[in-house]
Amino acid sequence: MITRALNNRVFEDLSAFRIINIKGARQCGKTTVVKQLAAEYGFKYFTFDNIQDLEYARKVPMEFVELADENTVVIDEIQMMPEILPYIKMQVDKKNRAGQFLITSSADLLKMAKVFESLAGRSVEYELMTLSIAEIYKIDVNIIDLLLSTDFREHFGNLKESGADVVFKHAAIGGFPEVQKLTVRQRKNWFSSYLRSRVIKDIEEISIGGLQKLEMLPKMLRYLSWQAGDLLNFSSVAVELGIDLKTVKSYIDFYDTLFIARILSPYFVNLSKRIVRTPKFYFNDSGLLAYFLNVDTLPDKKFNGKIIENFVFNELLKSNSTAQTSVDFYFFRDKSQYEVDFVLEYGQGDLIAVEVKAKESLKSSDFLGIRKLKRLSGLKLQKAFVFYLGSLIYPEKTEEGLDIIVLPISVLKGLK
Repeated sequence: MITRALNNRVFEDLSAFRIINIKGARQCGKTTVVKQLAAEYGFKYFTFDNIQDLEYARKVPMEFVELADENTVVIDEIQMMPEILPYIKMQVDKKNRAGQFLITSSADLLKMAKVFESLAGRSVEYELMTLSIAEIYKIDVNIIDLLLSTDFREHFGNLKESGADVVFKHAAIGGFPEVQKLTVRQRKNWFSSYLRSRVIKDIEEISIGGLQKLEMLPKMLRYLSWQAGDLLNFSSVAVELGIDLKTVKSYIDFYDTLFIARILSPYFVNLSKRIVRTPKFYFNDSGLLAYFLNVDTLPDKKFNGKIIENFVFNELLKSNSTAQTSVDFYFFRDKSQYEVDFVLEYGQGDLIAVEVKAKESLKSSDFLGIRKLKRLSGLKLQKAFVFYLGSLIYPEKTEEGLDIIVLPISVLKGLK
């Protein structure tokens, strides 16, 4: 069994916060994490996917939450009964004690107004994504911490091989625990079943946004897979699928709320009025993206760049949840088509630029977006990295006085 990087952080924070909320997509591993903690430390475990647990909480909600008087209560898939949250609020306010509830949710509770009011100031939340490549190989490495540190060579040494085959494999498979050992045929069936029996079922049961035409959801995701990593044109999606703009936006908000996809905003504060302000769309798992693009294995000439860029973004997000210093993610693009895939903001507005190139060798034009961002942001841009499929770690010096560090994507696995 794979131990998640989040386990120790969650247990540590139970001694400081009244409620810990672990959010994330269905089947990403939340239940495994909380069951491990419950078994190891004797917590009381309930899941609202179980009708008996759900009915118990509905019948006597105050009695249910008062189980946390003396011990931590784990409530798995709490989005199935959000009406329990006001009772939890009363309980934690009455018993001002850390570690009362450890909850999980497959929907972003804080995007629901009533839920936000109940949890505000009483909880700390973590997002658990699908397995990272470091977790799969049981490597204790956090790429966000390393990006913020000083010397990659000290940690990774000189790579003798690019590790491109490893990158191709895991970018195509993704990180859902249940697909790791499946054949291509089995993996396709799993993703198809996942969307039908889990995602659409959740929409019907928790009624997020009052969505209609549920049969449109997979079709829209397939269409959006072609735009993954690109600027998201809501109007073109509406025209292509024959639905109104308001419906498109509500569906995309839903994908974000249920951790299927990620909407990435542009970085434009104090830079220029010419900066593009349209968001980008990514999948929260590169394997799910590959499924919708009908890509079984990589390399794939048509979709290499799209899937690998999404994969690297996912890996950065996964590390961010347990990093010593977390960052906010944006992208940069101006009207002259200069762009940087990911802009990481931390501290007092300091920036790290990250580019992803699905090729084994780089040329000067591959650094133009980072150089433009440096000219616009000045001292705010502290560091810059380009991930690629080659094997060398080296600095690319620029006229702007910025050393851009070139890194093999395989460092995400911690290869030496």
